[in-house]
Amino acid sequence: MRRIRHSLCVLLFLAVTIGVGAQSAASELARRGMDALARERYYEAVESFQRALEENPNFLEATLGLAESYFWLEEHDRAQHFVDRAARLARNDPHVLNLAGRVAIGRGDLAAAEAYFRRVQELEPYNVEAVIGRAELALARGQSVEAVASLERALQLNPGQRRALLSLVLVYEHLGQDEVARRYLDLALSVHRDRPEVHVLAAQYYLRSGDLEQASRAARTAQAIDPLNRAAMTMRAHVALAERSYLETATIAEELIAGDRNDVNAWYMRAVALLRLGELTEALSSARTGLRIFPEDETLRIWTEWVAVERLDLDHPVRSELAHFRAANAAELERAFRYERAQKAYRRALQLAPLDVEIRRAYAELFRKIGARATYVQELVLLLDEGYDDRRVEQTVEVFASALARSVSSRWGVDQFTLTRTKPPVALYLRAVDSDRYPESEEALLSFLRRTIAGLDRLSLADVAVLPAYADAFSRARSHDVDFFIHFDVSVSAIGLEWRAGVYVARTGALAGELMTIRTGPDRAAAGADALAEALVRAVPERGVILRRDGRRAVVDLGSRDGVSPGARFNIIRPEALRPASDALAYAYRPEDVAGTFVITTVDDLVSEGSLEVSGFVDMIRVGHAVLAVPEDEPAVSPPTSGVRSGSPSPDLFPVLYERVRRLR
Repeated sequence: MRRIRHSLCVLLFLAVTIGVGAQSAASELARRGMDALARERYYEAVESFQRALEENPNFLEATLGLAESYFWLEEHDRAQHFVDRAARLARNDPHVLNLAGRVAIGRGDLAAAEAYFRRVQELEPYNVEAVIGRAELALARGQSVEAVASLERALQLNPGQRRALLSLVLVYEHLGQDEVARRYLDLALSVHRDRPEVHVLAAQYYLRSGDLEQASRAARTAQAIDPLNRAAMTMRAHVALAERSYLETATIAEELIAGDRNDVNAWYMRAVALLRLGELTEALSSARTGLRIFPEDETLRIWTEWVAVERLDLDHPVRSELAHFRAANAAELERAFRYERAQKAYRRALQLAPLDVEIRRAYAELFRKIGARATYVQELVLLLDEGYDDRRVEQTVEVFASALARSVSSRWGVDQFTLTRTKPPVALYLRAVDSDRYPESEEALLSFLRRTIAGLDRLSLADVAVLPAYADAFSRARSHDVDFFIHFDVSVSAIGLEWRAGVYVARTGALAGELMTIRTGPDRAAAGADALAEALVRAVPERGVILRRDGRRAVVDLGSRDGVSPGARFNIIRPEALRPASDALAYAYRPEDVAGTFVITTVDDLVSEGSLEVSGFVDMIRVGHAVLAVPEDEPAVSPPTSGVRSGSPSPDLFPVLYERVRRLR
């Protein structure tokens, strides 16, 4: 019996010793994880916290650390998994609830986020983190003014609270109150001069303000405080790029890549710097490496496509590589019966590789599926013209050509695909790109929107340029004799992309309307550009001309691809009597200039047939007269507004301002 008791004591001692050892190992691993998290080395943090949980599956600190690491990596579903585990260990812990609220915002569940922050304030009415969390929630909803109120309350509770101070810098900068923003920045720098993230934010602020000297000093100070701080190194590269110190930019980018080859932004900056240094092949190699690491980085893809279109021959293999990515995306959309989106994706692929017969064949088949038979045949004819040797394609062209013998274009003897169509002339000018991640992306994003609008074939882009100043845009639009000009901004963040455009009358410079799209998730750049382009072509009045006339019948250069359908009515006007309205997205003319009405009866892809109704006693309708859609009661575009629109919720989540505030530590 004594021997049994002795054995039990030994076993108990060993169990306690092993348990203490395991807990000690878990604590050490969690400490390493916290250190990596503080240095923004999130992959290392994940590894340490996971190993800590292997030692002790119920270790709250490691569980929360994993949740926070995944939050910063923007893996919100994974972060939610560990937040839920932490909640089972400490359900009413304010730290757990606050993190759960931030993760819920990232997942788009704003109601859940609000409930989490409210619960914290029930437990601790003066919890500063919950107050700041509610400010982030307001920013995610586009409510900047409400966010200011919460942040200033947080400062009342804790006057030196770092995140609140830095958030106020960003929000007031966004609201255009630069003096207030600068005061909060100076206060943050005086209170937290030893924190590298404060100097990084200062560098970003100075860079956006155009003060490159101050920006450079702040970035170097941040790295002096913490030599391994990647955010500080990234800011040094951004500032060097703005200073046109391209060799320095490339060197810093390579240092960042040496520390983390998965840093896509570093590959992008290296590519930009190398392109400016004249190293085209190396620049493309760097960009393509970034795309292999993260194929979903749309802005990097857009930049790479821009370089390929501008610098490479039509049959260059890099253009083909980029085109096939777009084509694969188009095929996926087609399989999901999202034909309109697939059509746009195929068009982007063909803009990259117009000679690729397989992509053109797939594009042609899509027109067959949607019933655009004339365009289907035209695309097949283009294939044959490019030397595509396939007897089945030739037979298909013959069969469909016979079937189209009674189409509008055949009956009227009009080659709808070669005629010069009348399209409203417009100019497209980029004002600015607001992005902390993609410096010098202006020309690429401008080219992307230009190609998107051109693909719709509804407007004539007479001039395209980067013009930050309104006066320059107005002057240049008038010199190019366009009807309207678009002056737009792009805001790019890690999780969202926003396009904002003012549409102006070129004759007077008056703001006639505003367009805005915000998109998050996959394909956000393409989806946003598509939405903006579609809204733009809807906003500018449809305009065509009479091509042929036979008695009371006529044919015009507008078809189903322009969005017209049987029953649509158009006023017929002498072209010299038309001019853009002085302050609206419309064409002005006198009632006496209306010669009659054209009512569409049959549509083809690019032309339509209809009946003529003469106004008055004398038939004044002639070939070449303009046809203009009869105005609708509802405006196609938002009327211009004044002031800052920040007090009411945005219909979409995650403005870029939220993304900047969310990254603050």
